[in-house]
Amino acid sequence: MNRLEVFSSTAQSRTAQITVPGVSSVDLSPDGSTVWAGSLTERIFAIDTSSLQVRASYTVQSLSPIRNTIFDLPEEVLVLSGGKYLLRLRQGAAPEALLALWDPANNTPIDLTPGEPQLFQNGLGTIARSGDGLRVLVAASDSSGELALFDSTGMLLPGRADWVPARYRCWPPMPTAQLFAVPLVSNGSTQLYLLDASLNSVAGPLTTNATSLVFSRDGRMLYVAQAAALFAGHKCF
Repeated sequence: MNRLEVFSSTAQSRTAQITVPGVSSVDLSPDGSTVWAGSLTERIFAIDTSSLQVRASYTVQSLSPIRNTIFDLPEEVLVLSGGKYLLRLRQGAAPEALLALWDPANNTPIDLTPGEPQLFQNGLGTIARSGDGLRVLVAASDSSGELALFDSTGMLLPGRADWVPARYRCWPPMPTAQLFAVPLVSNGSTQLYLLDASLNSVAGPLTTNATSLVFSRDGRMLYVAQAAALFAGHKCF
């Protein structure tokens, strides 16, 4: 519907509607002053959380790492520490996307595919950042089971996970860059793992049919919602 809707967390009522053409994702700046919205209109929008108005919009330059292939739709934006952003930059004519580092100061995205070409050979999969904006966990879009970790400058970090052939479901943002919750789907079964900052498994697998996950603010608890027919929920320490 080309808009963001704002709801009160206390009254649970809608307080505002903000027109954002083609909006497809949102992320909050660390200081809480700006909502950054990705879209399918080649633009990124900065929305002031006080006035609930669009403060600025940026027409992102396209990338063409492959001849006759253009990535120009910033459908997902993740806010990083230090003033830069990671983009899921998608093709307009196809669902395939790549990972790009973007700085609004020069409005020039940088393709991060060469840093880990094996991971991105079939495009970009699930991505999630830590709450402090220091790390971003990235998965392959295929069933290779590959993961990689990038820092806030777009640098690939040491440590990688190569699982049995599997796909990843969406995972929750992590409060810090020290622990990651990863649901892995293989042969129709979902296994939940906890990984450390080097992508080593520290807990799991826990068999679950998770529909959503969220960490507590202090990072000590992971809440896992499942289908009502199975469980009301899990608590993982």
